[in-house]
Parts: sequence; C-alpha cells; structure tokens
Amino acid sequence: MLPPPKIIDLAAEQVHEMMQQWIFPQCVAPVGSISTYSSCPITAPLFTIPVASATFFPVDCSIPTTTSDPGYIYTPTYLPTAPNTLTDCAEYRDYDNTTFANSCSYVAFAFHVTTDQLMDWNPSLSTNVSTCALQPGYSYCVVQSDDSTITGDGSSICLPINATESTTVSNCNCFTQIWGYLSDDYSCADIATDVEITETELLAWNPWLAGDCDTELYANLDTSESRAVCIGIDTSATTTTSSTSAAPTSTDTVAGCQEF
Repeated sequence: MLPPPKIIDLAAEQVHEMMQQWIFPQCVAPVGSISTYSSCPITAPLFTIPVASATFFPVDCSIPTTTSDPGYIYTPTYLPTAPNTLTDCAEYRDYDNTTFANSCSYVAFAFHVTTDQLMDWNPSLSTNVSTCALQPGYSYCVVQSDDSTITGDGSSICLPINATESTTVSNCNCFTQIWGYLSDDYSCADIATDVEITETELLAWNPWLAGDCDTELYANLDTSESRAVCIGIDTSATTTTSSTSAAPTSTDTVAGCQEF
C-alpha cells in the first residue's frame, strides 16, 4: 500500500510557520536611527546632495512717515483784473464771451453774493443794476473771502427791481431774480428754501404763480431773460397787488418783458 500524500504534512508545516509569526512578532522597521543598532554600525551617509547657500537682500521693515507734499494743486489763470478791482480776493470770474451770463445780477446770483458787494469789490462796474455787466478782457472779484457769501435770513439777497409781474403784492420790499436758463434745475421750492420762506408765502406774495408754480415761474421766459420774484414784504403795510408803471410801449412790444 502506498503512503498517504505529503500534502497534509505541508499544510501542517505552513500552519506551524503562521503560528510562529503570530506568537513571535518579527521586527519590520527600526526604532530611531538604524545607526544606533549594534548589528548595523553606519558611520556615514550613503550619499549627499550639495545645496548652494541662499543670499537674501536686506529688507527695511520700518514704517514710513507721511510727508508734507500736498500733491498737485490747481492754480487758476485769470484775465487781467478790471481797473481798481480788489487784488486779494478768494475767487475771480472772467468775462465770458461765449455766454450771455455776464450781467451783475447773474454773477451775484451764481456766486451767492449781492450786487452791492460785487460793485464794492469792482469799482469799475456800473452802479446801475440794469446795465451793470462784466466787460470783455477783464476778470472781476466775485468772492472776497470765505465768509463773503450770503447767510442768514435771506434779506441780504434783495435785488433792486424796476419791473414786476402784474399781480405781485404792493408791499413787497425784497425781490430776487430767476433766469430762464434755470428752468430745469431751480424750482419754487428751491427759492423758498434758499431765502428761508414757505412756499405758501411765496405764492401769497406772487399770485401770478398760482396753478403750477414751477411752470408759471418760467412762462414765456427765454434762457437769457430774468424775472423778478417777491421774497419778502413790509409787514407794516397793507398787502395789495400792483403793477409797475412804465412809459407807453409800442404795439409790437414782447409780452412778459420785465424791464422797459
């Protein structure tokens, strides 16, 4: 009879080896440096890689301080000043031959000063408001100092007016002017706010504004024309409406003319 196959013995040997590994663990990695093991005395690295030393530029880490350099400052260039015009004003305005806006009334309005101030600072200007205007080739003082502009209750912006709308109250003692070119930007509410009155007062003193105030304010007014608006009354007088008398006019006079 033949002996049994060796397969059984091989399986038993494999099981024995596996159990040996489970019962007696094997070292698979060194603890710490391998050179410290007596059986592995490594005294030098296997190889080295040369690395060039780095050079760093010095860095200034200090916090920079601000300088007194104000940057670019615009210095306007003006035409020569008109005869006897003040030379130390905060702001000047050149004659502008491309627009109609050289009248003293317009310039005073635009720079928030009075026509009297404008005439004081520029003695060469006409003292007649209706003819007062900047002249070609000159610049004029329009703001003497930062506190020259109008403040307060609005009485300082009263302008001398020689023609008013027909229903303006007769006891009005303070007028301002509006210009046709302002029709898209300056309203009845703006007037009231600027001179510190109410819109109700504005309408009461200027009955011709009844209806649509902003529309009536600029009705039939060209861009280069102005119109008087009452912005203050004499409370000691009886309020009535009146019109300014003028000499007879020709039959073809334009309706709504403010000055004759």
